[in-house]
Amino acid sequence: MTVNVNRSEGMREKWKDPTFKEKMRLLSVNRWKNPDYRSKMTIAIHDSNLKHKKAQCLQAKERWKNKDYRAHIIKCLIKTNTGRKLSEEHKKKMGKITKKRNLKLWANPEWREKRLKDIRTNPNYKTSRHFKKGHVMSQEIKAKISKTMKGKPKSKEHNIKTSEALKQYYSIVENKERLFKQLNVRPTKPEKAVMKILKSILPHEYKYVGDGKVVIGGLCPDFINCNGQKKVIEVFGRIFHDQSRTPFKGKIKYYHTEFGRAECFRKYGFETLILWDDELENEEIVSNKILTFNGGVHSL
Repeated sequence: MTVNVNRSEGMREKWKDPTFKEKMRLLSVNRWKNPDYRSKMTIAIHDSNLKHKKAQCLQAKERWKNKDYRAHIIKCLIKTNTGRKLSEEHKKKMGKITKKRNLKLWANPEWREKRLKDIRTNPNYKTSRHFKKGHVMSQEIKAKISKTMKGKPKSKEHNIKTSEALKQYYSIVENKERLFKQLNVRPTKPEKAVMKILKSILPHEYKYVGDGKVVIGGLCPDFINCNGQKKVIEVFGRIFHDQSRTPFKGKIKYYHTEFGRAECFRKYGFETLILWDDELENEEIVSNKILTFNGGVHSL
């Protein structure tokens, strides 16, 4: 121990000499000029940093398992950030960093599957439907949300990206079915009337799939033939599907119209019969239309 102390004191005295200091500096510079030495030192430094980082990470994980330590850190963070106002520049910067990190994580199939599995198997996880069920939002919160959302117009590029992403997501049957279950979709009165007619004239020929059981090109028909024919039946209301009789002029999308829906399904080899809600008053006319359609004669 005495030898080490004496040696250390001796080196300190040497480093006080400018000549010795310059000599050591030149020696170090010449060493780093050697590619082999530089390569070895770079690897050694990298490995050392990596080991240090891993050790720190393991220590942090162990510390975080302690409930008291975790509570203390959370309390400190809340205390530090309470009343703290972030600049718009800082918010944007943090938003970009978070978005970039999340995109990178969700692009990894293994991480995505693990995350989704954790969410689905977590008993404390609440779906949007269960969370909102019976939940009454106060007028103050509604006004606050409304104020936040107003004045934030989305760009056309953003709307197109969102639209394409949703189309791709809901083109998967499982996702569409999950959405319909969450919305608690049930047959409407006109659909129930058609179900009754089908049961009387063509039992076991068509089944109701308006609850999301069948999705064709991102659209969900009301009834589909279940005996080998590629035929679907849609029950439309004049208000939401008839351009000539709707109060929403110019707001009905083409694929929600009579000919637009038939054209969408035709791409996938399906024939379409449209039944209007005001036609259901006369069961005989509706029955004849269905029988004609099922026999193969149809105008659409």
